[in-house]
Amino acid sequence: MVIGVGSNHIEDRVFRHQMHLISAFLLMLTPLACAPLSNSPKIVKVTEENNGSTVDLDIGDRLEITLESNPTTGYQWETIGDISSYLHQLGEPVYEPSGERIGSGGKTIFTFEAIG
Repeated sequence: MVIGVGSNHIEDRVFRHQMHLISAFLLMLTPLACAPLSNSPKIVKVTEENNGSTVDLDIGDRLEITLESNPTTGYQWETIGDISSYLHQLGEPVYEPSGERIGSGGKTIFTFEAIG
C-alpha cells in the first residue's frame, strides 16, 4: 500500500513538473505572439520609362533601377549628388549583357535601400 501512495505522489510531482515546463514555454512564446508581423521589405523596380515619376518607399524598402547601358562604348550610369540621407546603395551596379557578342549593349541594375 505504501508503494501505491508513493507511486501516485511521484506521478503527481512529474505531472506538475511537466505542467510547469509547458507553462514556462508558453510564457516565452507570448512576446512573439504579441509582436507585430514583420513585413518583408518591398522591392520597387523602375526603368527609364519611369523617368520623371515619383515612387513611395518606406524605410527598409528596396529601389531597383534598371537602365540600358553599354560599358564597352563608355555609355555607363553612375549616381551623382548626395543621396546618403535617404538611400543607401547596396553593392556595386550589376551589368547584364543582352547578348554574347562583344560590344553588345545590356542593362545596368542599381539597388538601393531606403534609410530615411
